[in-house]
Amino acid sequence: MIANSVFGTIRLEKITNDIEQLIVKHQQVDAKICLYGGQVLSWQPKGQQDVFWLSKAAEFKQGKAIRGGIPLCWPWFGAFKDGGNHGFARTQVWQLSGYNMTEQGVELQLTWQGENISRLWPYPVKLTQHLFFGQHFEQRLEIENLSSQSIEYTGALHSYFNISQPSQVNINALKGVPFDCKITSQTQISDDKPDMTGPMDRIYYSGAAVEAIDTGYQRKLRLSTEHTHQWVVWNPGKEIAGQMSDVHQDGENEFFCLEAANTQWQTIEANEQASISQRIEIVPLAD
Repeated sequence: MIANSVFGTIRLEKITNDIEQLIVKHQQVDAKICLYGGQVLSWQPKGQQDVFWLSKAAEFKQGKAIRGGIPLCWPWFGAFKDGGNHGFARTQVWQLSGYNMTEQGVELQLTWQGENISRLWPYPVKLTQHLFFGQHFEQRLEIENLSSQSIEYTGALHSYFNISQPSQVNINALKGVPFDCKITSQTQISDDKPDMTGPMDRIYYSGAAVEAIDTGYQRKLRLSTEHTHQWVVWNPGKEIAGQMSDVHQDGENEFFCLEAANTQWQTIEANEQASISQRIEIVPLAD
């Protein structure tokens, strides 16, 4: 047991022999966070459906990304040269470096530090993730450049949202916003897509707050961010999901990804730091 108070508990539990997760049980919320990848797996405020989706076929193996929750795409988003997809932060083991429990919820601090992780990334860097779980959710990723030269990164908070059905979810704030379609390779186009049915893989050029409206679950997920400039929306659709071993059958009908992202290179000067963050609130559909 890591913490035990009148408000709840935090404990460490093995998923496999070498992968562990933190289990949060609180009067306001239940949550799970995997130390491998520093990855939020679950956030379920009392009286709510779990907000995040985790595949029943997710693989918990060293070197393999976990399908679901909030993978951290960093220090690059998507493919970069021959360095694979979405960088290495989501396959590193993070440390619990701080926690606090109050009547309102649980704060956790996770850290990872390293250098020469990749031929494409020789720089020394420290990442700190600040998480709050309560009736709302907050996530801030701080990036500290420990090198004597500037560095560049792209990245995303790759949130998988648990939904009733993609056909019952829409994001009105993104209608008409210019986007790049990674499926068709079209750039700077716009439309009024009515729902989140896949296949879709889009980079929207807006960092403004949005609401994902789920008529099936009768709720809105209100997302606001700091220091990100794009929203990435992804649902693989049936055909592509059927080729993914870590998506359970019909899993594509249970989630879509809405990612606070910087898909264009951002610079952090020597011995400086930067951050990206998101806040998620659950709002009844009537509001």
